[in-house]
Amino acid sequence: MQKEKSKNKGTLSTEKLLSISDEFDQYDIVEHLDESEEVEFDVQLIRRHFCLEQSLAEKISKISSKRGVSTETYVNLILQQKVLEEVD
Repeated sequence: MQKEKSKNKGTLSTEKLLSISDEFDQYDIVEHLDESEEVEFDVQLIRRHFCLEQSLAEKISKISSKRGVSTETYVNLILQQKVLEEVD
């Protein structure tokens, strides 16, 4: 059951994606500035790079493209799932 739910995460139909895109195209943040509040935050991103075999990288790229997500996002999701399986 848990695996079924995680398969559908991050997938949007083209129609839904275009609808959301249209909403953002028409949205003007300036109209809502009085509703916002100032925040401070510190971001510390650390990137790591891993080498992949060419054929594996190509397969990952095709799959992520079909799912409508970036290759980086897809790889992170798959690795998170696998790590959680190992931890449990």
